Amino acid sequence: MSDPISVLEQVFGLETNDAEDLLQLTFEVDQSIAIRLYGYPKDNLIPRPMVERVADVEYLRQLLVEAEEDDEFSPEIARAISAHIERLV
Repeated sequence: MSDPISVLEQVFGLETNDAEDLLQLTFEVDQSIAIRLYGYPKDNLIPRPMVERVADVEYLRQLLVEAEEDDEFSPEIARAISAHIERLV
């Protein structure tokens, strides 16, 4: 379970297309974190392993905000993130 898409499919119970969309959202959250830390986006950012990120409730909350704000993504993604947060807290 090392590739990010497989992790997202298994942890969130998503289909591959939704997991791919969720992966795109993780890029946005990772850049938001970089901007907060460094003051600008970082092209060479190496994020934590996906397994660690999906276990981090604060990271998941940021991901949920991104998913809810972006109309391009399936509402199933936001529901899956929310359900996963509930399981963790």
